[in-house]
Amino acid sequence: MKHSKFLTDLVSNFGFSPSENGEKNPIQIQKVTGPTLKLIVKWCEHHKNDPKIREMDYCTITEWDQQFLQLGNKAMFDLVGASNFLDVRILFTISTKTIATWIKGKNPEQLRAIFGGTAPSEKSENMQKRKRKIE
Repeated sequence: MKHSKFLTDLVSNFGFSPSENGEKNPIQIQKVTGPTLKLIVKWCEHHKNDPKIREMDYCTITEWDQQFLQLGNKAMFDLVGASNFLDVRILFTISTKTIATWIKGKNPEQLRAIFGGTAPSEKSENMQKRKRKIE
């Protein structure tokens, strides 16, 4: 897991390793779901033999990474959050660059569709409904 500073530090600082009987001790990561962690592990496995590069040097997104990042909105946003939390800097960078291409040139309605937001008029209507319930 050389791509994740968080996991590398966790293993080296706390000595997570197989027990005497060969069983692996699980590492619980509460801020990352199982499916998202599987995606991160898949990405790290694919890139395990890549030469160590600085995040700023990683300007292009490879064809494999483009295919890998063809995810739905929720999965992509989960991946961004998890790669940030686990400190997988290159994956975080390429996934946020991918989202940037999704939103480039979009109008507010299209952005709301991508990010799951509501229109300002809908927000004020919802707030008025909540106020009425409180009163």
